[in-house]
Amino acid sequence: MNDSAPLVPDFRQRASRPLLGPALWMFGVLLWAYVVMGQLVVAQGLPEPIAALMLLFCFGVAAYFSIERSLQA
Repeated sequence: MNDSAPLVPDFRQRASRPLLGPALWMFGVLLWAYVVMGQLVVAQGLPEPIAALMLLFCFGVAAYFSIERSLQA
């Protein structure tokens, strides 16, 4: 072993794959959309099937963008 060379650990950059961030983003949007659609159904008389479709649309858009952002990281 060479005593003149400093002991340096081998740090290699790993590709990050965050999982909790996209999940929190999607479920936060899902909760927000659920509350907003519930208010629109109760107070404004929006039909429930339309509110359910809008809820699924919001969830799909949030899932797409959060996973896309996660893969770029």
